[in-house]
Formats: sequence, structure tokens, C-alpha cells
Amino acid sequence: MKKDSKYLGLSIFWGKAKANHFVEIKDRIQSKVSGWKSKVLSQSGRTVLIKSVATSLPQFYMQSLHFPAGWCSKVDKIFKDLWWGHPVHKSRKYTPKAWHAICQPKLAGGLGIRRMKEINGAFLQKLVWLILNNLDLLWVKFLKAKYFPWTFFLLANTKQGASLVWQGVTKVKEDFRTHLCFLPRNGSATSIRQDPWLPHSPSFSPSWLPGCDQTCPHRWVCDLTDMQSGEWDTALLCSIFLEDSVNQILERPPPDRLQLDSLIWTPDPHGKFSFKGAVGLA
Repeated sequence: MKKDSKYLGLSIFWGKAKANHFVEIKDRIQSKVSGWKSKVLSQSGRTVLIKSVATSLPQFYMQSLHFPAGWCSKVDKIFKDLWWGHPVHKSRKYTPKAWHAICQPKLAGGLGIRRMKEINGAFLQKLVWLILNNLDLLWVKFLKAKYFPWTFFLLANTKQGASLVWQGVTKVKEDFRTHLCFLPRNGSATSIRQDPWLPHSPSFSPSWLPGCDQTCPHRWVCDLTDMQSGEWDTALLCSIFLEDSVNQILERPPPDRLQLDSLIWTPDPHGKFSFKGAVGLA
């Protein structure tokens, strides 16, 4: 296979000069947009064109690669000039309204146009969600065997010389983690200290009484229940957590040994990740 081989328009071998490939994608978008006669379209027509056609051009590449912020800004500028109807060769262009305001959701007074950085971040967060919830997928098995064979994905580190896919998911992993919460159904795989497991708590974690975080011998959420009754051990909870955290824990059903712990995505009321919801958070 040749070094310049491509699959669906994307180079298979990138090498060290990765910036050249991003420039090639941008030029391809610029060439496509330049062929459209935007001046004969109304403002609403340009909006539909950008939302339905223009922003979809780079999405194939964005589904698995992290694009530099500078690249995203340049492509956003291409779409901005298209929307305002400015000729490509004109350097100074008057825009009475900021582009980021136009790209706001419709409920916030914008037109709902998605910016490249938001789209790229949402796609990569989708990969993170798949890695966390679909360990049986072949590509997830490959990543686990190569990059985090003996640890949990959220605890894995970026490795020098790692694949572009792995670099991409690790760049958004921490941001994604701020919206992630464990649902301890049996509690045997959810850490009391390290894992977020209280959805209605500001940090998704219980607030400890002074010093108890260091002295408490219990490690897992299932250890907070009474061994005989299976209910929450109220006395134990009151001895290590603040009252607000105790009340939040008692509102939840006690661990059930017949079920497995799971993950929920907190921005969604049903706990399921969605690309549409992630775009606004990226």
C-alpha cells in the first residue's frame, strides 16, 4: 500500500506532518463553498445551506479525529463569509453581528448553526461514551488492549506516539467526565471516593465529615449497606457524611446484588448520551 493511499478521501498514513492533511481538508471545503452562488440566495437560504450541506462536509473526518482549534476557526470563517455573502477575495468585511451570537441556539436568540469545534467535540465525546458502555465492540477491544489493559478508561493516560483516535478521545475525556455519573445498582464496582455517584450533588460525590475521608475503611458503595437487611446503614452514613449527602443517599434505592453498576450522562434526563445535547456543551 502506498504512503499516499486514501480511504473515502482521507489519508490512511498521516506521518509527522499532520497539519498538511488538515489544510487539505480545509481547502476542499473552501473549494466546495466557492462554487456556490450565495449572492442569489436569501439570508434564510444561506442559513439552510450552511446547516444542511456546508457543515456536513467535514463531519466524516471529525467523527474520529481531533481537529486543531485554529483549523476550526478558519472553517467557521469560511461559513461566516458565505452567510454574510462576502466575496472570498475581500479582506475587510463588515459584520453587524458577531458570528458566535448567530451560532447560538434558537432559544437563545441565534440561528442554531453549529460551529466546527462544537461538532468535533461532540463526535469525540460520543466515542468516549461508546468506549465506556460497549467493551464488546472490536475497535474498543483493540484500544483497551493497547492503551488501558489493566485500568479503567477514565484513569488511562495519553501515550506518546498513540493513534490519532486515542489522542482525540483523551483530549475530551476530562470534559466528558464532568457530565458523567455512576449509577450504583449493586455498588460493588463504584468507588465511594474516586467515582461520581450522587447525581444531585454539585460534584456528584458525597460531602465528608471532617477527617472521615481519610479514616473511613470502606471503599465501595455496597459497603454502606447493612449486611443483614440490605438497606442503607443510616448510622454509618451519618458518621462519615454531612447531613445533605446522607439525605441524598437515603433517597436512592439501596444496592441490589442482582444488578450491575452503570453510567449515566447527567445533561440528559434519561441519562443517555446524545450528540445533539453534547454539541451545546462542547
